Amino acid sequence: MEKMIVCGFISTMLFLSSCVSFNIDKVKPSGNIVKEEYQMEPFNEVDLDLMGNVKIVQGKGDDYRVVISAPDNYIEFYKFSVDGHELNGDIMHSGALDTDDVKITIYTPELRSLENEGLATIIIDSLTTRSLSVENSGVGAMKLRNLSINKLAVECSGVGGITMSGQAAWVRLDCSGVGSIDARNLKARRVQGEVNGVGSINCHATDTLKATVNGVGSFKFAGNPGVKKLSDNGVGSISEL
Repeated sequence: MEKMIVCGFISTMLFLSSCVSFNIDKVKPSGNIVKEEYQMEPFNEVDLDLMGNVKIVQGKGDDYRVVISAPDNYIEFYKFSVDGHELNGDIMHSGALDTDDVKITIYTPELRSLENEGLATIIIDSLTTRSLSVENSGVGAMKLRNLSINKLAVECSGVGGITMSGQAAWVRLDCSGVGSIDARNLKARRVQGEVNGVGSINCHATDTLKATVNGVGSFKFAGNPGVKKLSDNGVGSISEL
């Protein structure tokens, strides 16, 4: 019975996610790819509700820019603004778009917070910072590579997944949706993680690990941490990778 409920829930969520962008008001790409560049006010937080492929680049000095390459009839749908220290990226179209040729690059020398609420695929190839907060409540995927961070907090409450690699001193992982957090290639000293949905967490901890599973998901760990506190309160599981 429990497996039937879980499978039904996952099927429903995946069906809904596949319908997010479905709308009879679909705009076909023109085929004429153009590039626009926007100079932005300083920001160290990024909040995106977009469709497309996004890359965040840690620049130097006062390099705060957004560069978008897309079909010319799509450009007007993408809006970027800075409110306080936060860059907001929004899409001003309620229908479906073919975003294979939509590529957005965001440049900032410092990043403290990253949130995805849309259907975008977000990639960071390298980032060094003292602390970073990451949240994925959308359908898209987040791929964060070569991180060098002291304190990292990650929350996945949507359908998409988050993958990470690099090094961190302290990591907090929370998964409450259908998606997953894969941090097996993020070498961390201390990890605290919790699964409350049907998703999963994979991590690597060398010193201490506190893992909790309250739902039907899974928590897997590597790194042979010296101190472990494991709590499995649901029908899910906690195990070594």
